[in-house]
Amino acid sequence: MPLFFEFKLGEHGWADAVFGDDTGRANLTASYLSDALGDLVRAVHSALIGTDSECSWDAEPEEYRWCFSRIGDTTTVAVLGFEDASAELPRQYGNVLFKATVPAIEIARVIEQGARSVLDEFGMDGYERRWERHPFPLRDLDQLRAAIQTIDAGGSR
Repeated sequence: MPLFFEFKLGEHGWADAVFGDDTGRANLTASYLSDALGDLVRAVHSALIGTDSECSWDAEPEEYRWCFSRIGDTTTVAVLGFEDASAELPRQYGNVLFKATVPAIEIARVIEQGARSVLDEFGMDGYERRWERHPFPLRDLDQLRAAIQTIDAGGSR
């Protein structure tokens, strides 16, 4: 059940994303009020190197929260939906939109590839024009790619 991730920039600071596998998917929206793609890349990098992490996407008024829990070489990823981002509710009040436990490297690869395809399509300037408040997270994406390459070369997680 391979994972997939797609992040599509819309106009004027909006993006749509889909994340899932052949058993289910989460369809998400994000606004430029959060650094959605950058926060996700950083959270995935943290999970890949062995740290539990999470990030939040503001969808005005909804919130989508990505939660990563690392155990050994696997990571459980849960994507939660909340009706009101301003409520700042604990995880247990979110609706589970997608959840899977897979090798940490698999999550890292699919998010890295999805983010890289956004860069390939829009470039740094095009991304910033569409996303408005946040530049493309190139440094963070490069760090994620380097961590993936280290693991692929037989290095530690």
